[in-house]
Amino acid sequence: VLASIQIGWNLCQLALEGRADIQSVVLTVTKNIVILGIMWFFFSRASQHFELIIQGFQNAGKTLSGSGTMSELINLGMRTVTGLFDSLRAVPGSTFAKIPEYIIAGLCSVVILLCFSLAVLTLIIGLCKLYLSAMVALYFVGFASCDYTRGIAITAYKSVFCSSVEVFVMYLLFGIGNQIFPSFFDDVQTMT
Repeated sequence: VLASIQIGWNLCQLALEGRADIQSVVLTVTKNIVILGIMWFFFSRASQHFELIIQGFQNAGKTLSGSGTMSELINLGMRTVTGLFDSLRAVPGSTFAKIPEYIIAGLCSVVILLCFSLAVLTLIIGLCKLYLSAMVALYFVGFASCDYTRGIAITAYKSVFCSSVEVFVMYLLFGIGNQIFPSFFDDVQTMT
């Protein structure tokens, strides 16, 4: 419907401008058909394109980061807390004398676990946003056939792409954290 309105509007513009000769009409119709064909090719397979974009960025992020699941991130938080208490136990002295250190370590452990839990929650929200934007974008893809509404469909593609990049960066940050935290506590244990 939008495509026929677009072609009709362009033909009316030609008539109003006084350029309604056969060459201008054929050129306008051909230009609109070519543009609509290109848009139809991209947007008729939108669900496949969205799935490729989503899976591509997720797989690249998981591969580059070295950690692929959220449970691995929670396990990293638990290993970090365990490493904190292990390094504290390695310090010579009586247990009674180390009570202030244990209290501070306990508070730090709670903060560390909350930070890792928030990181996992952020990833879950990012994944939900990604799939929700892909589902919503499928409905706006049909607007690509008209010049005046084509921006809606392109913006829908961009939102899926931007959300995929966001999830990719989150996976990379998790991978960096997975590399930094264990080596940090190994260094702390060798210093004690």
